[in-house]
Amino acid sequence: MSFAVTILGSNSAIPSPERFTTAQVLNVHERFFLIDCGEGTQIRLRQFGINISRINRIFISHLHGDHIFGLFGLMSTYTLLGRKKELHIHAHRDFEVTLEHYRKYFGTGLCYEIVFHPFTTSRKTEIYRDKHMSVEIIPLRHSIPVAGFIFRENPKLLNLKTCF
Repeated sequence: MSFAVTILGSNSAIPSPERFTTAQVLNVHERFFLIDCGEGTQIRLRQFGINISRINRIFISHLHGDHIFGLFGLMSTYTLLGRKKELHIHAHRDFEVTLEHYRKYFGTGLCYEIVFHPFTTSRKTEIYRDKHMSVEIIPLRHSIPVAGFIFRENPKLLNLKTCF
Protein backbone atom coordinates (compact mmCIF):
# COMPACT_ATOMS: atom_id res chain seq x y z
CA MET A 1 0.00 0.00 0.00
CA SER A 2 1.41 3.36 -1.00
CA PHE A 3 0.63 6.92 -0.09
CA ALA A 4 3.31 9.17 -1.56
CA VAL A 5 3.64 12.68 -2.95
CA THR A 6 5.95 13.58 -5.85
CA ILE A 7 6.72 17.28 -6.14
CA LEU A 8 6.83 18.03 -9.86
CA GLY A 9 7.17 21.79 -9.41
CA SER A 10 7.36 24.18 -6.51
CA ASN A 11 8.58 27.46 -7.99
CA SER A 12 6.69 30.71 -8.14
CA ALA A 13 5.05 32.02 -11.29
CA ILE A 14 8.32 32.13 -13.24
CA PRO A 15 9.79 28.69 -14.05
CA SER A 16 13.52 28.19 -13.89
CA PRO A 17 15.79 25.45 -15.26
CA GLU A 18 16.02 23.99 -11.75
CA ARG A 19 12.41 24.34 -10.64
CA PHE A 20 9.11 24.18 -12.47
CA THR A 21 5.83 25.88 -11.53
CA THR A 22 3.42 24.21 -9.15
CA ALA A 23 2.31 20.62 -9.60
CA GLN A 24 2.30 17.54 -7.38
CA VAL A 25 1.24 13.95 -7.92
CA LEU A 26 -0.27 11.96 -5.09
CA ASN A 27 -0.06 8.18 -5.36
CA VAL A 28 -2.70 6.51 -3.20
CA HIS A 29 -2.43 2.75 -3.61
CA GLU A 30 -1.34 3.09 -7.26
CA ARG A 31 -4.11 5.58 -8.06
CA PHE A 32 -2.63 8.88 -9.18
CA PHE A 33 -4.08 12.32 -8.46
CA LEU A 34 -2.63 15.52 -9.91
CA ILE A 35 -2.70 18.58 -7.69
CA ASP A 36 -2.31 21.75 -9.74
CA CYS A 37 -0.82 21.71 -13.22
CA GLY A 38 1.70 24.46 -13.90
CA GLU A 39 3.79 24.74 -17.06
CA GLY A 40 6.17 21.84 -17.50
CA THR A 41 4.02 19.30 -15.67
CA GLN A 42 4.09 16.83 -18.57
CA ILE A 43 7.89 17.02 -18.76
CA ARG A 44 8.22 16.40 -15.04
CA LEU A 45 5.77 13.50 -15.13
CA ARG A 46 7.94 11.84 -17.77
CA GLN A 47 11.14 12.59 -15.84
CA PHE A 48 9.69 10.85 -12.80
CA GLY A 49 8.38 7.93 -14.87
CA ILE A 50 4.72 8.59 -14.05
CA ASN A 51 2.38 7.44 -16.80
CA ILE A 52 0.05 10.36 -17.54
CA SER A 53 -2.75 8.02 -18.54
CA ARG A 54 -2.99 6.88 -14.91
CA ILE A 55 -4.13 10.34 -13.83
CA ASN A 56 -7.91 10.49 -13.80
CA ARG A 57 -8.53 13.28 -11.30
CA ILE A 58 -6.97 16.72 -11.20
CA PHE A 59 -7.40 19.10 -8.28
CA ILE A 60 -6.73 22.80 -8.92
CA SER A 61 -6.12 24.91 -5.82
CA HIS A 62 -6.72 28.27 -7.47
CA LEU A 63 -6.86 29.96 -10.82
CA HIS A 64 -3.51 31.70 -11.07
CA GLY A 65 -1.64 30.79 -14.24
CA ASP A 66 1.27 29.07 -12.51
CA HIS A 67 -1.25 26.51 -11.21
CA ILE A 68 -3.24 25.88 -14.42
CA PHE A 69 -1.30 26.79 -17.60
CA GLY A 70 0.01 23.22 -17.98
CA LEU A 71 -3.49 21.77 -17.85
CA PHE A 72 -4.44 22.78 -21.39
CA GLY A 73 -1.41 21.10 -22.92
CA LEU A 74 -2.04 17.99 -20.83
CA MET A 75 -5.64 17.79 -22.01
CA SER A 76 -4.48 18.16 -25.63
CA THR A 77 -1.88 15.42 -25.14
CA TYR A 78 -4.61 13.12 -23.85
CA THR A 79 -6.45 13.65 -27.14
CA LEU A 80 -3.30 12.95 -29.18
CA LEU A 81 -2.82 9.73 -27.20
CA GLY A 82 -6.42 8.66 -27.86
CA ARG A 83 -7.57 8.78 -24.26
CA LYS A 84 -11.05 7.29 -23.81
CA LYS A 85 -11.44 7.43 -20.04
CA GLU A 86 -13.14 10.40 -18.39
CA LEU A 87 -10.96 13.12 -16.90
CA HIS A 88 -12.30 14.66 -13.69
CA ILE A 89 -11.26 18.20 -12.85
CA HIS A 90 -11.99 19.65 -9.41
CA ALA A 91 -11.56 23.43 -9.32
CA HIS A 92 -13.16 26.65 -8.16
CA ARG A 93 -16.44 27.22 -9.94
CA ASP A 94 -14.98 30.20 -11.86
CA PHE A 95 -12.81 27.76 -13.84
CA GLU A 96 -15.88 26.59 -15.77
CA VAL A 97 -15.72 29.64 -18.06
CA THR A 98 -12.07 28.92 -18.91
CA LEU A 99 -12.84 25.26 -19.47
CA GLU A 100 -15.67 26.14 -21.85
CA HIS A 101 -13.31 28.38 -23.85
CA TYR A 102 -10.83 25.50 -24.06
CA ARG A 103 -13.55 23.14 -25.29
CA LYS A 104 -14.77 25.67 -27.88
CA TYR A 105 -11.40 26.63 -29.35
CA PHE A 106 -9.12 23.65 -28.72
CA GLY A 107 -11.22 20.74 -27.53
CA THR A 108 -13.49 20.15 -30.48
CA GLY A 109 -11.79 16.83 -31.24
CA LEU A 110 -11.70 15.49 -27.70
CA CYS A 111 -12.06 11.73 -27.64
CA TYR A 112 -12.75 11.65 -23.90
CA GLU A 113 -15.15 13.39 -21.56
CA ILE A 114 -14.02 16.14 -19.20
CA VAL A 115 -16.14 16.05 -16.05
CA PHE A 116 -15.95 19.31 -14.13
CA HIS A 117 -16.55 19.33 -10.38
CA PRO A 118 -16.88 22.94 -9.22
CA PHE A 119 -16.37 24.02 -5.65
CA THR A 120 -16.32 27.23 -3.66
CA THR A 121 -13.72 28.08 -1.07
CA SER A 122 -15.95 29.67 1.53
CA ARG A 123 -15.80 26.76 4.00
CA LYS A 124 -14.30 23.35 4.64
CA THR A 125 -16.09 20.91 2.34
CA GLU A 126 -15.70 17.33 1.20
CA ILE A 127 -15.38 17.38 -2.60
CA TYR A 128 -14.57 13.75 -3.37
CA ARG A 129 -15.07 10.35 -1.79
CA ASP A 130 -14.68 6.78 -2.87
CA LYS A 131 -14.22 3.53 -0.95
CA HIS A 132 -10.48 4.17 -0.50
CA MET A 133 -10.25 7.85 0.38
CA SER A 134 -11.81 11.29 0.66
CA VAL A 135 -10.70 14.78 -0.29
CA GLU A 136 -11.69 17.92 1.58
CA ILE A 137 -10.94 21.51 0.77
CA ILE A 138 -10.08 24.11 3.33
CA PRO A 139 -10.20 27.82 2.52
CA LEU A 140 -6.82 29.57 2.47
CA ARG A 141 -5.89 33.24 2.26
CA HIS A 142 -4.66 34.58 -1.06
CA SER A 143 -5.48 37.38 -3.50
CA ILE A 144 -8.16 35.18 -5.12
CA PRO A 145 -10.24 32.24 -3.83
CA VAL A 146 -7.89 29.36 -3.00
CA ALA A 147 -8.30 25.93 -1.45
CA GLY A 148 -5.96 23.63 0.35
CA PHE A 149 -6.61 19.91 -0.08
CA ILE A 150 -6.77 17.28 2.64
CA PHE A 151 -6.48 13.75 1.26
CA ARG A 152 -7.55 11.07 3.75
CA GLU A 153 -7.36 7.32 3.43
CA ASN A 154 -10.36 5.35 4.61
CA PRO A 155 -9.20 4.12 8.04
CA LYS A 156 -11.16 0.89 7.62
CA LEU A 157 -8.81 -0.12 4.82
CA LEU A 158 -5.65 0.43 6.80
CA ASN A 159 -4.12 -2.65 8.37
CA LEU A 160 -2.52 -0.95 11.32
CA LYS A 161 -0.75 -3.14 13.82
CA THR A 162 -0.44 -1.61 17.24
CA CYS A 163 2.75 -2.32 19.14
CA PHE A 164 2.90 -1.82 22.91
